[in-house]
Amino acid sequence: MNLEAIKAKLAGLNNNGQEREKVDYEKIFWRPTNGKHIVRIVPSVYDPSFPFKELKFHYNIGKFPMIALSNFGKQDPIKNS
Repeated sequence: MNLEAIKAKLAGLNNNGQEREKVDYEKIFWRPTNGKHIVRIVPSVYDPSFPFKELKFHYNIGKFPMIALSNFGKQDPIKNS
């Protein structure tokens, strides 16, 4: 796993110059409870140097974010309109 590449990608995402609405991520993402836990990040089969997969979402279309079909190599009608 290339930690420098991961840090560079994160810095690029954080410094894109756009103001964003604050989101309470504790309500969205899983967080372990107090106590002892083992959390493992497994390298990707497709790119072992970068363990994360970037996904695109559409927001403000419905109540919840919608995953873009372009993530799966399909034609995305929302992106194309």
